[in-house]
Amino acid sequence: MDLDNNDNILDDDIKNSFYQLLKKQATEFELFGQRLQSEIQNSYQEFIKLQEKQEQQNLTQINHEKTTDFQKSQKIINEITKLSNSQTQIIESLKARVEELENESFIKDQDIKKLRKDLELNKLRIKKFDTKGKSIEIVDEKLKDYDEIWNYEGLNWEDNVNENFLNSLKTTHDESSSSYSSNNNVSSSQINQIHARVQKIINRRENLGKKVKKKNFKILAKDFTRNDLIQYTKSEYFNSLKDNIKGNINKLLKEIPSNSSMTTHAKSANSTSSHSLNHFSSSQFNSFPQGNQETTPVLEKLHSQIQQIVIRKGILDCRVRLKDLKPLKSFYTINNFIQYTKTSQFNSLDNNTQRLMNLLIYETLSKELEQRSVMPQNLDEYIGRGVIPELPSGYKNYTEYEKSDMFNKLNRALRRRVSKLVLLEKRLIIP
Repeated sequence: MDLDNNDNILDDDIKNSFYQLLKKQATEFELFGQRLQSEIQNSYQEFIKLQEKQEQQNLTQINHEKTTDFQKSQKIINEITKLSNSQTQIIESLKARVEELENESFIKDQDIKKLRKDLELNKLRIKKFDTKGKSIEIVDEKLKDYDEIWNYEGLNWEDNVNENFLNSLKTTHDESSSSYSSNNNVSSSQINQIHARVQKIINRRENLGKKVKKKNFKILAKDFTRNDLIQYTKSEYFNSLKDNIKGNINKLLKEIPSNSSMTTHAKSANSTSSHSLNHFSSSQFNSFPQGNQETTPVLEKLHSQIQQIVIRKGILDCRVRLKDLKPLKSFYTINNFIQYTKTSQFNSLDNNTQRLMNLLIYETLSKELEQRSVMPQNLDEYIGRGVIPELPSGYKNYTEYEKSDMFNKLNRALRRRVSKLVLLEKRLIIP
């Protein structure tokens, strides 16, 4: 029995020891599990943090790359835009230049046609008469190269258009002109007078920047007969005018009665304007001389030099411009220019050269009036060329006109000249 009890006690001890061992191991295993769980959690958290940090770095790098790429793209876009604008400006400039060249080409073509026509007319007119009245052509040696002049190729000014050639042209032309004028003295003189008056009207309106209308030519009906004007419409001078000018003159003719017999060389159309400065010297009241101005050696030389300029520019296939005529101011006075415009030689020039000569006179008169303390020319010369406006009816002088509303409507240059004229009026009127 004791043995059994001992065995039981021993078994209990063994069981208790085994239990304690298991309990101890279980406790240790539990602690190990807790530590392992804690370490796993810590590792996971560190992994998460590391991953977030890596993602943040990647995101930052991507943003930086995107920003850099955007800046580069923006820079490229700006450069392309700038280049496009530059190319657009170049294209617009080229278009403008092309249009300018087309206009110049058209003008040159017109000048060439005009020169060809003039050369053909001169070829027919360049004849001289011997003492027996036989018609003899000019020396063929100086005209045999007409085809070269016609085509403007391979020419040398000094070789082909030398001074002897010009002199021969001038001499023959003068002789033929004198022969023609002796047979048609009255008719040619009247036509030249009418054309000179028409040119003055046109130049005056153009200088004022206004259109030429039919009413501007009504002054012709006061100074010339209806028959004179009809003869003028059949002349080369009339045909050289623009279509609208010819239309206005033809309309005026229809309004003039057929039995009209107006007196030629009547008083100047600007008699009211002349009366406005009744205190000026008598020399300043002389109106423009009508008809052909007597040709003098000085005017002949001037005409010859102008012809040389026109022919030279034509051979060089260039248009005569104002700057080509300005050197003449060094050798001739403004009075020479004005007298020259009243000659038949001036009327023989082409429209462009006539316009430029009148423009040269206009500029010279304008500067002369503004810079000097006297009026070098008579008042009608300034009015006729548009340097000073016409004195409207109802005004006795320019002093009254300066105080009117019409004066304020003038451009600055005309107002300045009228004010200068008023000072001259007061200087001459007041003792």
